[in-house]
Amino acid sequence: MSVGGDSPKRMVFVSLEPWDEVWRRNQFVCRELNTRGWEILFVEPAADWSAGFRRRDWSQFERRPVWSPEGLDHIKVLRPLKLLPKSIAATQAVNVRLLRKAIASFCAAHDWREPVLWINDQQAWPLAQSGVWDRVIYDVTDDWSTGFTDPALRRRIENDDRALCALADQVIVCSQRLVELKRGLSKHVTLVPNGVDIEAYRAIDDAMIPDAASIWTHPVLGYTGTLHPERMDMDLLVGLARNWKGTIALIGPDQLGSAGAALSRLPNVIRTGAVPHASLPGWMRAMDVLIVPHRVTAFTESLNPLKLWEYLATGRPIVSTSVAGFRDYAQHVRIADDMPSFIKECITAVSNPECRHTAWDDPSGEHSWSARVNQIEQLLLQEQNVLTCQV
Repeated sequence: MSVGGDSPKRMVFVSLEPWDEVWRRNQFVCRELNTRGWEILFVEPAADWSAGFRRRDWSQFERRPVWSPEGLDHIKVLRPLKLLPKSIAATQAVNVRLLRKAIASFCAAHDWREPVLWINDQQAWPLAQSGVWDRVIYDVTDDWSTGFTDPALRRRIENDDRALCALADQVIVCSQRLVELKRGLSKHVTLVPNGVDIEAYRAIDDAMIPDAASIWTHPVLGYTGTLHPERMDMDLLVGLARNWKGTIALIGPDQLGSAGAALSRLPNVIRTGAVPHASLPGWMRAMDVLIVPHRVTAFTESLNPLKLWEYLATGRPIVSTSVAGFRDYAQHVRIADDMPSFIKECITAVSNPECRHTAWDDPSGEHSWSARVNQIEQLLLQEQNVLTCQV
């Protein structure tokens, strides 16, 4: 069977991250497919009994077994169970069998036959060995082999990635660097960068700024996204905060841990934690300059940052280190390679009226999520024997 024509459009989407209020590439892709009539089983990372027991944290078991996000009735979200640690091959094999059983039970109950399998969690690669899928899509958004220092973990990630590249009918990547890395592992590699809903940012006015942001001291330097010590240049960020008279607002999940101790001692640094994606444009409206104090590493080189497109859509001035994505839009982004130049560019951005708004626009809509999913749906609907490499 091939998806398309009069056949139901159905997909099992095995996600590396949960469906929560912090939207990432997965939610935007699924939402767009939902509007096109795709029925999607979105499989979250498993509820981990062993981790819950160790941490005495049972919050991950609070959701219903299967539920639909508000307004997205064609999407069902499933959180399977994981009983054993995944660090050992034998116990991880048990976890995958439980995952396979949970998916099979849903498909049988809903009479799903030969759906598309979409995976962006490479550890789930054994699912692709089954012949029950119309086709297998592997979506790669990061070079995870460079994101960890533990040699054993890196080897496992590399092995899982290699296996899934070999099994997948199509490998989709979000950056040119990932094209180069995966081209030797798969014959079918397609570049689909991240996108943006521009109108969601252009329609925001001052009345939509959250109350907590309305009292910030201006000028405000703002960052959105996960705060992670492997990604953030902490020395740059701390130095910037010590030399900035206004507020520095960091919006997003906070994974800094002890690395964020110095920031905690700085009264002008605000860390909000995660905020609902629908409110993000309002938070960004309260910012005078959007910043990207990222380290330049092999991991960040593999990214096509979602925040690139969201930052550009706001019209706010942007100051960034020379990381992938942002340096490619140097006509709209002020690039700074060290702390003094970063501070100088931020001062220029708030003091020079000509810098207050960028000129970026997307009149053809080529960077919209609709356009990105047009690319994806072409791969999902075309016949298997004409899948080709598109880079």
